[in-house]
Amino acid sequence: MNPFFSIVIPVYNVEKYLNECIQSVLSQRHTVPVPIEIILVDDGSTDKSGKICDEYEQDCEAVKVIHQVNQGSFQARRTGLKKAVGNYILCLDSDDLLSEYALQSLYETIVTSQADIIFYNILLMDESGIRPYYSDVFTKNIGRPLKKEEVFNAYFFTEVPVITSTAGKIIRKECFDIDKDYSAYGKLSTGDDTLQSAEVITRAHTFYYLNKNLYIYRRGSGMTSKFDPAYYSTFKKILTNAMAIGDFAENPNFRKKYLEKLLYTGCRAITQSKPAKNMSYRERKAFIASITKDPTFIKAMEECDLNSSNLKRKYKWMLMLLKIHAYFPLHVALKLM
Repeated sequence: MNPFFSIVIPVYNVEKYLNECIQSVLSQRHTVPVPIEIILVDDGSTDKSGKICDEYEQDCEAVKVIHQVNQGSFQARRTGLKKAVGNYILCLDSDDLLSEYALQSLYETIVTSQADIIFYNILLMDESGIRPYYSDVFTKNIGRPLKKEEVFNAYFFTEVPVITSTAGKIIRKECFDIDKDYSAYGKLSTGDDTLQSAEVITRAHTFYYLNKNLYIYRRGSGMTSKFDPAYYSTFKKILTNAMAIGDFAENPNFRKKYLEKLLYTGCRAITQSKPAKNMSYRERKAFIASITKDPTFIKAMEECDLNSSNLKRKYKWMLMLLKIHAYFPLHVALKLM
């Protein structure tokens, strides 16, 4: 009997957390009346992660292991997707966990909703404990079906990544374009969730939001604490690619949302330069100018009405300063934040 669930886990140098991650899935096999498979993709680990993967494969028939030269987590995940045979695929990072009874909740929801994609809530975990990341996004009830337009709108604008996060959804296998070539993106340092989400939501037909906390995300030294100079250019490439796909390309209403999202991304990139406390004013100005002089960003500034946009107030304020080239107040504010 083929697996109903495929859990794809890209693995790279996570020996400290890997056992806990895998056990969070294996411990749930008895909660669902269908078989599952766990696909561990060892992405060239240099610690004991690869050995741990092999030990699980030897001890448990549900576990399959793939070893490959390091290609980055996005390509490692794609490798796992190509090997998955389950009806539904869930992507789990190797330092994260599934909540207790997550698979049971998902199985019951799949049976009743028959949705192609089910979105759910994420919990955050750090040294202080576990707390909700988001909930009650589309409803305060236990859940409801979503219209495609709702999903597409939330892809571009929502305060939380309920649509774009790979961690926050389970997906029918047919929604993936398994043979799609993403090699032009190389080793993505950011934005891979947004890139893959565009692929699956444009291929899916039915959606459901399950208002339950099913995924535990381990906070570490991620994008919230690192400065990535390529953040804007990477996301611009990803969003431009999304706009060429199916429903996005065919609906002119999404152009405004696309341009607003670019403004949001530019502001977020500037805000994320906060950790670079030692950045001089000249360096910060040059970095900001690399964004504001981008022709697409300029076009977005010209076409978007900030007053009626969905942008956060702080980003509207930032864009008004950028319009008058007031870089120094931004530099000071980022130094103090």
